[in-house]
Amino acid sequence: MPRTDEPAVLDFLRRQAGGGALILSVCVGGGVAAAAGVLDGHTATSHWYYLDGLEKDFPEVRWQRGVRYVDDGQVISTAGVLSGIDGTLRVIERLAGTNVAAVAAEAVGWRHYSPGTPLPIPVQRFGAGDAIAALNRSYRWDAPTAGVLLTEGVGELELASVFVTYTEAVYAARTLAVSSGATTVRSRHGLTFVPRATLADAAQLDRLLVPGAATAARHDAPTTHDLRPTYLHAAPGFASDGPLRDIAANVDVASTAWRAKLLEYPAGDITLIGRGWPWERTLRPVVLALAGLALLAGGLAVRRRWARRPAQLDGHRAPTEVA
Repeated sequence: MPRTDEPAVLDFLRRQAGGGALILSVCVGGGVAAAAGVLDGHTATSHWYYLDGLEKDFPEVRWQRGVRYVDDGQVISTAGVLSGIDGTLRVIERLAGTNVAAVAAEAVGWRHYSPGTPLPIPVQRFGAGDAIAALNRSYRWDAPTAGVLLTEGVGELELASVFVTYTEAVYAARTLAVSSGATTVRSRHGLTFVPRATLADAAQLDRLLVPGAATAARHDAPTTHDLRPTYLHAAPGFASDGPLRDIAANVDVASTAWRAKLLEYPAGDITLIGRGWPWERTLRPVVLALAGLALLAGGLAVRRRWARRPAQLDGHRAPTEVA
């Protein structure tokens, strides 16, 4: 959960609501809006992972599950982070109409736009397959290091899809923002990004991920560290499709499904090809535990053997001397 005790942020939200502004909360940002009191008396939603706690902490809000967004007049709230796209499209509908919202959805490749009404989503709970989260967390130290190449004109959603998909709760890679040499890179709509390193200066990389459909079309990313670039957005579609396909192919499908569930992204219409479950990582602690038990049993057996030796020696009679 984000911090909900920042007075400046809460005061700002209260002033905006008091002035009649349309409020949009996205994902766990609903907790901040609730702490400011702007959701009191409203129906709202948030990320399924946090809803139990939000219901307990903010009973004045009518929390709703199983919907991508809730439009309750002055306040629009959304479920998980990618449901924020639906909430944003709803804002566009209210300000400019459904035709403009449809054009915006097409521009970002969002296939799930539902004009005028939110799509229902599953009421999510933890399931057996979500054990992959604990397993991946246990092996997060073993994650490869992936350089994420920042290029001029990269789309903001394309870039964000890499960092939010590979790292949080999946640990598919430790990401490092790199450039081919530039100290700053400007995105498609003018944001300036500062890479952590250049390719020449970066430490050893295990992979090189290249976001951006334009860069994929040019196919001109430099090779480095003897690595072939992985162009994540070579195929058309929403920005998250490529990273999810790549995680399925290079990690496993179970981790991909868990990440999509946390993002609340309806990934059922993209093909995920990869191993279903990381059995070698699952069985590794079991094998180590069995080996430890075997060593312990062997050590106890040796200890019992040595413990019996003095008693056996004491029971031997000394030889009789013959004159």
